[in-house]
Amino acid sequence: MRSIKVFLMIALVMGVCGMVYAELQNVEVGGSIRIRGNWFDGEDNENFDMSFIEQRTRLNVKADFTQKVSAFFEIDSYDIWGEDFRSQNYITGQDTRARSVDDVEFYQAYIEAKDMWDTGLQLRVGRQELTLGSGWLVGNNSTSSFFTGLSFDSILLSYNLGDKFAAHLLYAKLAESMRDLGEDDVDLYALYLTCTAVENMTFDLYYMFLRDDGPVIGSVGANNLLRALFPRFAGKTAQIADVHTVGVRAAGGYEGLDFEAETAFQF
Repeated sequence: MRSIKVFLMIALVMGVCGMVYAELQNVEVGGSIRIRGNWFDGEDNENFDMSFIEQRTRLNVKADFTQKVSAFFEIDSYDIWGEDFRSQNYITGQDTRARSVDDVEFYQAYIEAKDMWDTGLQLRVGRQELTLGSGWLVGNNSTSSFFTGLSFDSILLSYNLGDKFAAHLLYAKLAESMRDLGEDDVDLYALYLTCTAVENMTFDLYYMFLRDDGPVIGSVGANNLLRALFPRFAGKTAQIADVHTVGVRAAGGYEGLDFEAETAFQF
């Protein structure tokens, strides 16, 4: 496992070094404001009745450099109307309602190098959205209610062979303990292959590996708790959770009919 991390770090350094010699060519500024009202009816259970208005505000800057290098930065803020109102008392204007933390965050911040060494390789390093296929297992969480979005601190290495085949190698850090390398961390690895050789059709094949060495499963405290709750664990320690996922996906359209099918097996 450590060898994989060393390889990814080498790829990161080699890809980003070209940034030193790149010159700024173009800057683009964009953003969006998304507002949606929600109403949920709990039918016979009034405890599930809920209504609210949510808003997500995004602002981004993209800078294009020479040598096909670019940098992308995006900040965002997600709020529910009335929850961040600065005054709890609208008569006196007393400021006691505002949250104590700044909820404007760097949602994305990455460097991207395309067509590295004229080979079709593409490297993206930093905090970024990741959507594999339809986003069923790995996506940006932007379609359902509470569309707070989801980005990953990750390294994405892609290879495009024309417009018929693409391969993506992914590493993402999901949780960091700041202890020894890889200890008590949660890491995600993935290999995602896409074929579009058939007209109007997309076929995906993927493998994902989630390594959870986090405090809930692997820590001393968790082991002691397990032994207290379940005596049969006495003298034993909790193991690192390794979750493997293998899946296939097919999507496309025929005579105005769109379809998609995906299945995955975890062990």
